[in-house]
Amino acid sequence: MRVKLIAIGVGGVLAFVGVGCSDDPDSLPLVPASGGTAAGTGGTGGTGGEGVVAMPVYPTVDGTTYSLQIGNVTFSVNGSVGGRVTTFAIGGANVLTGPDVNPDNYGSTFWPAPQALWNWPPPSPIDKDPYAGQIVDDEIVLLGGHDPITGISVEKRFSADSSGWVTMAFTMTNTSNVPQSCAPWQVTRVIKAGFSFFPTGPGGVRPITGATSVGTETWFDAASSVSSEKLYADGMAGWLAHVVGNVLFVKRFVDLPVGAEAQDQAEIEIYSGDGYVELEILGPLATLNVGDSVTWTVQWKLLLLPEAVPTTLDGLQTASLVATAEQTAAE
Repeated sequence: MRVKLIAIGVGGVLAFVGVGCSDDPDSLPLVPASGGTAAGTGGTGGTGGEGVVAMPVYPTVDGTTYSLQIGNVTFSVNGSVGGRVTTFAIGGANVLTGPDVNPDNYGSTFWPAPQALWNWPPPSPIDKDPYAGQIVDDEIVLLGGHDPITGISVEKRFSADSSGWVTMAFTMTNTSNVPQSCAPWQVTRVIKAGFSFFPTGPGGVRPITGATSVGTETWFDAASSVSSEKLYADGMAGWLAHVVGNVLFVKRFVDLPVGAEAQDQAEIEIYSGDGYVELEILGPLATLNVGDSVTWTVQWKLLLLPEAVPTTLDGLQTASLVATAEQTAAE
């Protein structure tokens, strides 16, 4: 059985309508989704405003690389390497790291949580093996193979519209012969520079070097962080942002209630690697009976700021950046 939520954006508020049923209503928790028909600039000079309808952007394919072009924003996925996102660039500047920084840990990938299900390395059929790909209308659709360790397979769908938002829908299906419990987990590697920030939720933060609180937000200074340390946090309001130079990267998702996370994981995790930082968000733990699926949706957006931000937290216009991220996430 597939469980799906339809997200309807009204005045910056997301309402959700569930579709589907289960013989065991306790076996499948609420499925988060994110979306709506936001209209805005996306940092690309769009008109925005009330009554403007966002138009779909149609993908292209070159070999196994699928791309979306939204104004001066380029988004690309490599179907031959785990359906991994390899490019998210504005004006030609890619915010994601490549294999030159780390041959394995680059771009943006998707894993099932908790990590205790598979330890390390991540399961190849999900993380790096080829996905079967096609373009269906205005969506990039990539399907991975069965992973015998976690018992699931993953489908990834990518689309965009003229508002500047890129929508990613990840579907985990139990392709084993026993029930499986897992949570969705997006891991995105950016260069080790700039600042990550998010509203601090009631579950608090387990901080690391480079992390601090400013107002009601948690800030992470990549340059002052220590490699191999990891921050675990409860967020609030459903967004995580990263700024470097004059580029602001915003992730939008449904806020995860405290207690819905997988064991030993958190809604927001930030890992300080060698030359890169991982911006990680997680959805709720779900129990999947044989053949069941669960879908989780995340959205990304890039914006150009009027000028580059400072390289240290001192003097950073934190309130202005938070307001911009909040406004973007509420579109």
